[in-house]
Amino acid sequence: MILHIEAKPNARKNEYCIINENTLKLRIKAPPVEGKANEAIIEYLSEILKVPKSKIVMLKGATSKYKSFDIPVEKLEL
Repeated sequence: MILHIEAKPNARKNEYCIINENTLKLRIKAPPVEGKANEAIIEYLSEILKVPKSKIVMLKGATSKYKSFDIPVEKLEL
């Protein structure tokens, strides 16, 4: 499954809001410096979706607030 993210780094806490079935708006505590926010997003997605971090692949958006991730559907638990 391709999951689209609208990321907001430097937030007070990690949280998400579902925009539609394929898009999440994430607030992430990590700063957007040296890929720390991207790492935090992958870690947070792994936690909330119960998918190993190694299975989550960033497809695009490494330097943008709009990102796309490939997440294996057979492992997905909501």
